[in-house]
Amino acid sequence: FSLKLRALVESKLLSGTTLIVDRYSYSGVAFSAAKGLDIEWCKAPENGLIAPDLVIYLDVQPEKAAERGGYGGERYEKIEFQKKVAEHYHSLRDSTWKVTQFLQESPR
Repeated sequence: FSLKLRALVESKLLSGTTLIVDRYSYSGVAFSAAKGLDIEWCKAPENGLIAPDLVIYLDVQPEKAAERGGYGGERYEKIEFQKKVAEHYHSLRDSTWKVTQFLQESPR
């Protein structure tokens, strides 16, 4: 996150623009920690980032995600690894998080 981009984001937010970001900083922390890295070390690069007012977390069980078409072709699409990622997302939650259970039926 460059200083130039940070300044732009801050000016937009101060002018009343609503910013919606997909997979902001928590994603990198959760995935890095799931690889076995120390969670505090994983959080360190995030210090100083603009804190979100709201985090909407779509919570889906890794087994349910695996039922969806196309699952398993990507490097981190392994159920055991995704369970670790989910555990770290859960540990990162705070009062700004709104959790939605996301159990979409698989296409038939």
